[in-house]
Amino acid sequence: MTNRTQYPDGGPCWVDLATPNGAGARRFYGPLLGWTFDEPNPALGGYMNVRRDGKRVAGIMQLPPAQFTMGWGVHLKTSDIEASARKIVQAGGALVMAPHDVAELGRNLLATDPTGALFGLWEPRSFPGAELDDELGAMCWHDLSTRDAAAADRFYTSIFAYEKVTMKLCEQADNAIFNVGDEPVFSRIQHLAGPAKDLPSHWMVYFAIADMDAALALLPRLEGKLLSGPNDTPYGRMAVIADPYGATLTLVQRARAAD
Repeated sequence: MTNRTQYPDGGPCWVDLATPNGAGARRFYGPLLGWTFDEPNPALGGYMNVRRDGKRVAGIMQLPPAQFTMGWGVHLKTSDIEASARKIVQAGGALVMAPHDVAELGRNLLATDPTGALFGLWEPRSFPGAELDDELGAMCWHDLSTRDAAAADRFYTSIFAYEKVTMKLCEQADNAIFNVGDEPVFSRIQHLAGPAKDLPSHWMVYFAIADMDAALALLPRLEGKLLSGPNDTPYGRMAVIADPYGATLTLVQRARAAD
């Protein structure tokens, strides 16, 4: 497996889970995604690194339910977190947690975009981000589901040098891909019809798995829920699920993972 050591500015470089039950999250995600877990770090408020095949792929933080939005969060890489923080405010976003040091690892902030989606920024020092990307058990894609595509597009392109590529996948949604240079880094969707149209704006994390049927068969025992799918797409077989505490994520069985 390839150890990823750098990400472009604006690219998702890390994902983590805010959960009310860290032990329960370990019981769910360990069997589902083949994860092992470092001991919680008391110097970082009990933050716990998650590993796949020894590589750091995500983090877990146990928080009181009222303390932040529970669920999976995406952190975008920045080379200058102070400058990015100013751009966020100037573009109509709001800082939820101002730029701060995370030991010697890097600097972090949390913010909401003008449509209400929560996201993070990461300025790396000794830690560049997830050590596996688009590998089994690791993050493999990210998308922003927003209730106002135009406002979201203006906001994110004012923070980073994205190239937006509009896609027409169906009449019920407005889709676009955002690239950094020639690298696609995330997609954006606004649902124009159906139940998803009324969901709050949010980021979604996708994780690569080897066998969708086997993963979904585990859900009842692990107390998770299948929310939609599985559906066959040009990018693989996908299903949206929820963990026992309501955090949502998308599982992806890539064509190559089934070989």
